[in-house]
Formats: sequence, structure tokens, C-alpha cells
Amino acid sequence: MSEQESTSIKRNLEENGQSSDSQKKQKLDVLEEGEIVEVTEQVIFNVNGSRFPLKNVEMLMKKSKFFNAMFSGKWKESKEEEIKISNVFARDFRLFLNVLDRKECCLNIGNISRALKLMDFFDCSQGMEDCKNWFLTDKMYPTKQKFDLLTENGLDDLKAPLLSQCTLVSDVTSVLPEDPEKWDEQSMREVLTFTMGLLGLHGNSPTRAGRPAIYKISDKLIKLNENIQFFEDSKEKLEELLEKNNKLQYNIDRLEFSIKKWRKLMEKIQEELNQNERVEDRDAELDSRRTELQNLIRKYRTEIQVYEEELKDLTEAQVLEKL
Repeated sequence: MSEQESTSIKRNLEENGQSSDSQKKQKLDVLEEGEIVEVTEQVIFNVNGSRFPLKNVEMLMKKSKFFNAMFSGKWKESKEEEIKISNVFARDFRLFLNVLDRKECCLNIGNISRALKLMDFFDCSQGMEDCKNWFLTDKMYPTKQKFDLLTENGLDDLKAPLLSQCTLVSDVTSVLPEDPEKWDEQSMREVLTFTMGLLGLHGNSPTRAGRPAIYKISDKLIKLNENIQFFEDSKEKLEELLEKNNKLQYNIDRLEFSIKKWRKLMEKIQEELNQNERVEDRDAELDSRRTELQNLIRKYRTEIQVYEEELKDLTEAQVLEKL
């Protein structure tokens, strides 16, 4: 925004911004220069038709010299209920308030330039610092995009700190434009100086600047190899456990099959025995057959008990293997 637009909006605010009526009893105290105003009720900003109720006017005054001058001056009472701002878009004013309130994730690659202009227009030094700090703390967007925005907004002093976060030459060269003619001399100098330092070609010691990057890469490679070895060892152990588990499962399945088989035989013999008991003619042959069947039942019960005990041991072994 130009100085003429800035003067226009300030004049507009001075003519329309004194809001207080008898129903709400809203009061803007007349203060000496440098004092903080006390606002007993919220102030409503009307930004191109969008209303923004604001209770924390003191925060706005502390962070913005523009609004500090507006509320600290002599304001005449009027019947206007809202302070009108017409030279700013509603979405920009919302962005301005969010940055001042330090809302998380309100800044991104698409609105940082607008936020910088708003902080400059409303004369907010802390908000301006927060916007500048975003370039150095953001990890989401590529360095090239942020570097180009620094050039567009004239923030050359942040280029060196931004480049200092790069540890590889490829990271630095990624900010180079396709057409070098479109780049300013200051940007080219910053990139060239930092690249020379990263390669160890800058300063009294030819390897002083490049060694930290090399050490970082070496450390990362060592840690990567350690992780690979760990996963390979873990894979071998898991394969051994899987093989043991397969054998154990086979034995369990075999025993369960045997138990089912013997149970069916026992049920069949028991049924035959019951039929024999209902026969009235109990001659020696039937008694002998009954005795034989009873012996078979005892034998099968004993074998089933043995199989069940073995199955129990194998199941417990499988649980221990998994642990």
C-alpha cells in the first residue's frame, strides 16, 4: 500500500472510528500520549462489510503503532457503533489478527507476502519479526520457494541464515533460477559465497567450512548402516521363530487329529458295550466281549490322556516361543 492509501485509511478511521452509544455504554477514554486506553466493552471493526468484534484492544495497541496512535489520541464520541476500515480486505485483516495472536499454522507460502505487507502497513514490529522467523522455522516448503519470496519482499538479510540450514551442495543449488538474468546480484553473491564455504573453498582454512557437512553425512551413513544391520539380524531371528512355530503347529495338528480319532473309537466301543448290557442273555461269550471292550476303553482313555498332556506341553512351548 502506498503512503497516500495509508494516509487515506488513517483519515477514514479518525472520522468514523469513534464508536460509543448510550445503549451499549461503550467508552473510549481520552488519554495523554503514551498511555494505554481502557476499553470497557469490545470494539467492532467493519472491514469492507465483514465485522470483527475485538475485546483485547490493549494487545492490538501494544503490538501496532498504527492502532496505538488511533486509540491514544483524542476521540470524539459519535453514534457510530463500528470502526470502519475500507482499504483492507476482510481476509487480510483476519490474517493480520491471527499473526498478532500467534495462531499456529496461520502462515504459509501463499499468504506470507500479504502478512509482511500488513505488518508494515499497521506498523507491527513483533508481527514483522514473527513473519521473518517463519522463513527460518518452516520445514514444509522448499528452500527455493522461500528464497524467491525473500527476494520479492526485499528481505536480503534473511538469505544467509536460510542458506545456512542447508547441509548439501544440492540443497543450495536447488535455489538457483533457470534464468540467471532474472536474479539480483545480492542473491547470486549469497548463494555463491555459501556454496564455496560448503565446499571448503572459502576462508583461511580450505576445508574449515566444508567439514561439518561431511561429518554430518558420515554420521548419517554410520547410523543408517547400524539400522540396516539391526533389521537384518531381526529378520533372521524372525525366520527361525517362524520355522520353529511351523513345526510346533504341525505336531499340534497331528495330536489333535489323533485325539479326535481315538474319541470316535471310544464312543463306538461304548455304544457297543451299552448294547451288550441291554441283552438279557449274558452268556460267557458276551461277558468276555464286554470285558474285552472295557479293557479297550481303558486303553484308549489312557492314550488320549497322554496325547492331551503332550498337546498341552506343545501349546505352552508355543506361547513361550512367541514371548
